Amino acid sequence: TTIASNSPRKSFLDPSAVALFHFASKIMNYAELPMHALSQVIYPRLSANHRTGEPNRLKEEYALSIIRLLVFVIPICWLLMTFPGSIISLLSSQDYDSAYSLVIVLSIGMVFKPFGRVFGLTLDAIGRPDVNFRILCQSLAINCCMNLMLIPKFGLMGAAIATSSSIAITVITGQMIISKYTCIKLGKDLKQTLSNQLGTLKTSTWN
Repeated sequence: TTIASNSPRKSFLDPSAVALFHFASKIMNYAELPMHALSQVIYPRLSANHRTGEPNRLKEEYALSIIRLLVFVIPICWLLMTFPGSIISLLSSQDYDSAYSLVIVLSIGMVFKPFGRVFGLTLDAIGRPDVNFRILCQSLAINCCMNLMLIPKFGLMGAAIATSSSIAITVITGQMIISKYTCIKLGKDLKQTLSNQLGTLKTSTWN
């Protein structure tokens, strides 16, 4: 049975648009490799600090882990957002030049990933992988809903916005959830830990 030529076939994105998004996603995957590698070290440190039974040690390690990941992620995101065209030209042909705007939007979402990665690892370390799984399911649901809303209106850019937005929303809700199971307060702990690290650095420099 053949489909008549005048029968419309509805889809969100055509194959060329899917290829562009897949290419932009691959660039982000390569950019996240340092974060993936460092995460392998973060989990045992979080677990060890949790087993001490001292909340302050877990809070400090939590904040330090985020800072360490951001040290790698922020410069990479800056490069991707500042020179997307050059990076695309280096990795592929001119056929993918139109993916530069997708790389920029996805890079914004990548800035939030260190926060999500650390709270996920922390939930696993304190023995609550069930909560982490529910958050991941929630993130998937948000991503699907936002794609359904944004792709028909904005096309390929809508998919990129949906991806980055779902990451940001998941991170925000995740930080509120983890505060229920630990004494971690993200803003306060980051400020205190960063202040302590800078103070230690100044002391070491003068000595």
